[in-house]
Amino acid sequence: VAKPIEPERLFAVLAKRIVTKGSSRSSRRSAKIKAPPQGQKDGEDLPANVPGIDIQEGLKRVGGNQRIYRKLLATFLATKSDAVREVEMVLNAGDTDTAERLAHGIKGVAGNISAKGVHKLAQDLEAVIKSGDRPKIEKAMKRLAPELNTVIGSLQAIFEGVES
Repeated sequence: VAKPIEPERLFAVLAKRIVTKGSSRSSRRSAKIKAPPQGQKDGEDLPANVPGIDIQEGLKRVGGNQRIYRKLLATFLATKSDAVREVEMVLNAGDTDTAERLAHGIKGVAGNISAKGVHKLAQDLEAVIKSGDRPKIEKAMKRLAPELNTVIGSLQAIFEGVES
């Protein structure tokens, strides 16, 4: 199961792979594994439509727990606001390994919060950093920056005046 984790898919794969007591590997019986129930609402509701983020999908990733999801969103806002500039700085210093790790981190966290556009563009950036083609890297960063800014702006609007 690839990241970002989709709970329903994870539990379906686990159910197929787990050998139940009394069965052999050659005669597997599906284990009875169910996804945990969706979390209860806990605190302020998140807006239904947030530019750049699929809130409903993001909530599914955390079992519907708004408190945990809000924490992921706040962490993204706090740590990824200047992510493109950080990648650019380390690339200018000649550190492609760190630039690649930063792009990978953007991709991973964006996937976890279901910021699909940022996830895809960060994945593209990570790939072109690996290639070392500087003009393509610049182009990928220019595509990522506005999408990331949209997500950051959305998160700022959500957390405006809210202590996290």
